[in-house]
Formats: sequence, C-alpha cells, structure tokens
Amino acid sequence: MFKDRAYVGSEFRGLYVLDVSNPTNPEKLGEIHLNELARNLVAYENYVYVAGSKLWIVDVSNPAEPRVINEFPLKNIATVYISDGYLYVGVSCLIGSEYEIVKSAELTVYDLSDPANPREIGKYTASDFCCGSLYVEKGHVYAVWKKGLSVLDASDPASIREIWSSNTGGKKIMGTNGYVYVLSGSNITILDASEPDRIKKAGVYSNKFEDMYISGNYGYMVVLKNLEVLDLSKPADPVKVAEYTSTSRLVGVSASGEYAYVIGENIEVLKVNLSSQNQSSTLQSNFVEEMLKTVFKIFNLIKNLLGD
Repeated sequence: MFKDRAYVGSEFRGLYVLDVSNPTNPEKLGEIHLNELARNLVAYENYVYVAGSKLWIVDVSNPAEPRVINEFPLKNIATVYISDGYLYVGVSCLIGSEYEIVKSAELTVYDLSDPANPREIGKYTASDFCCGSLYVEKGHVYAVWKKGLSVLDASDPASIREIWSSNTGGKKIMGTNGYVYVLSGSNITILDASEPDRIKKAGVYSNKFEDMYISGNYGYMVVLKNLEVLDLSKPADPVKVAEYTSTSRLVGVSASGEYAYVIGENIEVLKVNLSSQNQSSTLQSNFVEEMLKTVFKIFNLIKNLLGD
C-alpha cells in the first residue's frame, strides 16, 4: 500500500496524503495542518517525517486521519533523507531569503528500528559544514548547499568524518549508478562518485533548471514551463529523449515508474512512454486548486515510493 501513496507538503498548510493507485486520477485521502513551514519530507513504512522549524513524525497508517505522534525540537531543518533504515536530518546554514549564516549546521543520524521513536546514533558538526540537500548511498552522505559540497563517511554513524569537499555548490543533489547530480541555478554538474573520497567531474548539463528528480536511468528536469526527460545510461553524456510543455511555469517534479508528477498552477500527471508521444492528465479536483491558491509555494512532492 505504501507504493500507492504520495505526500505533498506545503508552506504553512502541512501535509496532504494522496492515493495514486490510479496515477491519472489521484484522490485526496487526508490532510493534517502543521501551521508551520514544511521545507521537506520523506516517508518510511506508515510514517512521514516532515522537516521545518522542528521534525514532525506523522502516522499515516490511517491516511484519512494523519496524526502527529512525535516531535523533535531541532531548529532550521532543511532536508531529510532515509537510506537502509536510517534517517538523516540536515540542518541548513541558509535560513531565510537573505541566507543568514547559523553556527549550528549539522547532520544527525537516527536509527529507525522503531520508526515512531527514532534513536539518535550519530552526529556531525563542523564550522564550514552546511546541509541544504542530501543524498546517501552505501554509507556515504553527499551534502550540498549554496557554496559547497561535502562527502561524509557515515558507515559508522557514531564516528562520521568528512572525506571530500569542493566549492561545487547547488540547491539539490541526487544520484544513481555511482554518479551524483548537483542542481544549481543554471546547470546540473555531473560527478563520478565511484570513489567517494576521489570525486571527479564528469560533465555539465546547462539550462535554466528549477528542479530535478532522478529515477533509475532517467532524469526529470524542470526548465521554466518544460519538463525534459534525460537518458542517463551514459551519465557523463545525458541525452534528452522526451519533453513536455505545460501552460504555466513549473516549480517541482517527482516520478515513479512510468509516471511523472509536475507542479505548476496545477499538479499534472504525465505518462512517460519513451516509445510514443507523452500524454498528460491535469488534476482539477477542488482540493488541489484551493491548495495551490492558498500556499506560497509547494516545496516537495514526496519521492516516497518504495524502490525509487
């Protein structure tokens, strides 16, 4: 059942639970208002971890009535990530539109053996460390922010250490097949991470990117009103294999299987069939229209489906 749900977080509105068992006709199952900024979120089993002014743990076992069952008073949380039963919580040193620098930037690792009650098992803090977006693979944490990228060896969460860093900054990082992709305002930098302590630049893909999502051998890139689908089977040389143009500017994207979800004035569901012309279905349900009118920006259509 976990694969049939998606979660939408929004500024000052909280969390929406969607049934996407029929991707071309998603339905709202439930919602919960947190009354505070929801910057990022991630799902695990029957729980959603929402990052904002604190970390909320929301029980969605009854999707019609999501409920907060635990809170962690962590300040300035920018991003959360789950890998191999561990929850990684990144505190940003970029707070607010003027990028205020805070000294408490850190990465905290929690054991999710009991998902409702995460247990802290490790923490990393450094004066030059910041965490705006995370990607984790095989015990290595890739943390990016506006001014740099850090690679941490977290194979032993009790003794996390930095093994590589650079000034390749960005606002989002994702990865697949031993490569990581760093999204900045004008390009996507492709890095060979086959040796995490010896990262090598493999290429750059340039455009006016707003968001990206990596799934398997494909990358989904938002460029103004367009969604570009890239074949990443040759990571250093992405090839555009499909494109979709919306009627409004797009701000976010997620994908699962043969479907992509893009956010603009509406949430649109695109069936990605690389052998034929893509077709789209636009959600017109009242809750989506009302939600998009009342929030400033949707930060994340959750990348929550198991296996992505």
